[in-house]
Amino acid sequence: MPQATNRQLVRDMNNTPVGRGTVYNEMLKISATTRERARKANEGEQLRLDKVARLLERHQRVTDHVTARVQERVQQGLKEMRAFQHVLQDRYSVRHFRTLQPSPVRMSNRRRKLETMFYHSGFSQKAMQPEIKRQMKKEDPEYLRRKFKAQILARSRQEVVRLVARNTMLSRTLTAPLSPGQNLQESTSATALTPAPTQHLEGITIEKTGHRPKIC
Repeated sequence: MPQATNRQLVRDMNNTPVGRGTVYNEMLKISATTRERARKANEGEQLRLDKVARLLERHQRVTDHVTARVQERVQQGLKEMRAFQHVLQDRYSVRHFRTLQPSPVRMSNRRRKLETMFYHSGFSQKAMQPEIKRQMKKEDPEYLRRKFKAQILARSRQEVVRLVARNTMLSRTLTAPLSPGQNLQESTSATALTPAPTQHLEGITIEKTGHRPKIC
């Protein structure tokens, strides 16, 4: 049998703003459900985007690493080629071949072997790796800096030793008793300061004067 419906009660519930079973409560439930569904969808989308971002970052790191390795190999190859050219121009050019000299010339076994190989198979970069490595070491800025520093320190030590010896001799002369008929000016004239010759130190000219070195 059909159920009887209290239309007045239903109408009153629909017209009531708040309360259980009202339209307002149903709208709140639908809104909360929709909001929760949207939140879960956003979380899933964020996880997917994070995964894609990690994959892209990993790919970028791999690409950067490969590019850096390629650039390093290219730069190393250019350095070796430049050193190879310098070795050929400075030491192993045809006009410097010792085996072509009319008179016997002293040479190492390796040089004789290399020149003989050049006659038969031409110049080879692989066969001259020791010479190329030595040339690359000579052209290394850090090696040049250490070498220049060592030269300056050696010259400075020599200058300090010379100044100490001169000052010691001068102090002994001043403290020594004067002989009859000798004045102080004559005794110190033997230790007068005389300008020393100018020294050249790989691009820096050090001019020695009577008081302190002057860098030109």
